[in-house]
Amino acid sequence: MNLGGRSRRIEGRPVWIRAKVVVVSNAYIGAPRFSRCQKALDLLAETLPEGCGIERLGATFVLSRPWAVAQLGLVEFKGGWWTFECEGEGDISAIELRLRSPEDGLLAYSIRRASGGATLLHSGRVFEVSLLISAWPGAVNLSKLRLRRITAREQMTIASQLLVRAIRSPDAIDRAVGIASRVVGGRALRLHGVRETPLRARVPESADAAEGFRLVRGLGIAAIVRFDEKLHESALEIAAAAFKQSPGLRIIYADLDEGGYVQPRPAWDPDLAAACDYVHSPVFFRDMSEAVDPWTELSRENPACIGRISLPLARRERPAGLNLAAPAVPSLPDPPLVSVIVPTKNRLDLLEICLDGLANRTSYDRLEVIIVDNGADKAQLDQLVEAARRRLSIGVIERHEPFNFPRLINAGVRRSSGDVVLLLNDDIDPLEPDWLNRIVSSAMLPDVGCVGARLLYPDGAVQHAGMMLGLAGYVGHLWKGLSQAEAAIIPQVVMPSGRMAVTGACLAVRRELFDRVGGLDEVAFPVAYNDVDFCLRLRSEGYRTIYRGDAVLIHRESQSRGDDDATMHRRIRFAREAGAFAQRWGSLLHQDPFGSPAFDTTVESGAIHPSLRDA
Repeated sequence: MNLGGRSRRIEGRPVWIRAKVVVVSNAYIGAPRFSRCQKALDLLAETLPEGCGIERLGATFVLSRPWAVAQLGLVEFKGGWWTFECEGEGDISAIELRLRSPEDGLLAYSIRRASGGATLLHSGRVFEVSLLISAWPGAVNLSKLRLRRITAREQMTIASQLLVRAIRSPDAIDRAVGIASRVVGGRALRLHGVRETPLRARVPESADAAEGFRLVRGLGIAAIVRFDEKLHESALEIAAAAFKQSPGLRIIYADLDEGGYVQPRPAWDPDLAAACDYVHSPVFFRDMSEAVDPWTELSRENPACIGRISLPLARRERPAGLNLAAPAVPSLPDPPLVSVIVPTKNRLDLLEICLDGLANRTSYDRLEVIIVDNGADKAQLDQLVEAARRRLSIGVIERHEPFNFPRLINAGVRRSSGDVVLLLNDDIDPLEPDWLNRIVSSAMLPDVGCVGARLLYPDGAVQHAGMMLGLAGYVGHLWKGLSQAEAAIIPQVVMPSGRMAVTGACLAVRRELFDRVGGLDEVAFPVAYNDVDFCLRLRSEGYRTIYRGDAVLIHRESQSRGDDDATMHRRIRFAREAGAFAQRWGSLLHQDPFGSPAFDTTVESGAIHPSLRDA
């Protein structure tokens, strides 16, 4: 196999090798299939893996469960321009071909996403290939389904159309620079024909929900919905099949279409459930004889007996208003000493704001601050620290070396003495004084590992509300870019809830747990993915990750260090670390219970998947 370099196999598994980095994908059970594609990837000729939920009967694809995805293995594509082609009977607009690689992240192809466009794939690039036929169970007949390398004439036609469109665009120069940067940087380039723009979350006009619930029975199960809601025509059939496939489930809830607005719900989350009623209806029961309040039944059921269907199986004309008041500030009778580890370099203006926030906009008293100097001007830093020491206990250590975030953090933790360690970027500024009380109260729970916060851009838009695995490549910031009004109606954004990972820009953990897993990984993830890897390693030890949506801070992201996409060197380094992350955690990319397959995984805004927009 070739990824811009040598190729070989280790223990029967395909290995990706580039720039002396070996990446073995764990996204498949056993040894993933590997093939080279010269002219076309004919998906109708591919053998579907057993147990994927998709059965092939001639030209008909039959789906036995929602969101069935076939993992087709690793494919090395010949360099050139490629286009997606799909023809058949039935709803083929939901069919989606997904390519994932460390260099390019996630590329998704469907009729709805892009028609008449093409993608420049660089020579020797290897992708993990997967196929989604539909979000809904059912059958689709296909006569053509392939990714084809286009001819030179076709390429010229697309290029000429796009050239005319670019010339007429008011930002033509910026677009040209962006295209050149992607090509020179060795990344895939998408040239779209007719494209459907990803939808953002929106603020719907709400209405009071109808009082009370009604019971609907059929196929041996029962559904409870509000009086003003209507079940999807296939709802009982889909829920009955889910009960049959999972005999241990007693209750299943689904998503709700509220006047065209669908907010995907996570799998059962006890932390979110303790903060608010995030499941209204529809709720399905194996056995129910009366129309009860479903939230009451969910709250007292064994979590192992609660399931989720990520489809809008009921609809109401307008969204119900939500009461998402922030939880009360927790009391800490014996607050632990918190060691705040702050790496810094050349933006002492940001560090000054950060320290001022800790001193004057943080009500938590038991603090020590360890500044890890990665090359700041010594005289200016000494002056700043001397002034801040009037209000804070501050220590400084010098690490003038190439930037390695885990190494800086680990050095700071070794110097500190608190029972709780807080990783904090120097471009963070708290908005409310009780933010750290909320974070520490969760960090001290015996089964909790990492705890994160809601981070906003200076304009108030969401920068971080927890991470979702498999989003925008390998992991992404879900709901990134939402306005305050858009975020305010989403329980998972504003309330405490579970996550697979949170960002290291503001991450608290007990010292004993930090030491137990050896701190952050300095070797595999010197810049990117180290925070996610740390959360997942603690999770593998049995410790949950909590996101405190009620702890809110401003994050001037990457203003002190810069963007990972700024230079060729950074792009190569980022791809190397993405490959290492795929090697270590690839098997979890499709198993994030706090996310949902109903999200559009090509964007971070929290938009719903295209196949649900006309559901």
